[in-house]
Amino acid sequence: IQSFHHKWSNIPLKYRNRVIYIQPVTDNYDNFPNLPSMYDLGIVPLLDSEFNKSKSHLKILEFASWQIPVISSIIPDYQRFADISHNANILVKKNKTKLWHQNIIQLLKDKEMREDLGQRAKKTAIEHFSLEVVNNQRIEFFKQVFNV
Repeated sequence: IQSFHHKWSNIPLKYRNRVIYIQPVTDNYDNFPNLPSMYDLGIVPLLDSEFNKSKSHLKILEFASWQIPVISSIIPDYQRFADISHNANILVKKNKTKLWHQNIIQLLKDKEMREDLGQRAKKTAIEHFSLEVVNNQRIEFFKQVFNV
């Protein structure tokens, strides 16, 4: 928690007071799918590493299911989600702390923008990542593989 407070101490107090740090719970995961619903916005900072470059877009989909906008580092799947959603998620280039702060403050100030991004993210999740859509893509893939 100390590193969390230190990292975000430059955000003006009136916005920092709205920040709630929820310690990850690992003894019971029953409420885990509902966690994103507790936020005004999702923040997904990732270090630039080979491991993180291979992460999927699932974190964005978790927030999108609750119409919660996301600010994230740029990794390939987050960029792809931005491309197909017409930038429903905000990507922070080069993980510049100043850019993180600016984007967080902008979204905290602008409820309409948060709602717009959240709605577009949910629409994208439904149109491109629903189980029906993904299963149809899998069927088409296997048809090609087996020349059916």
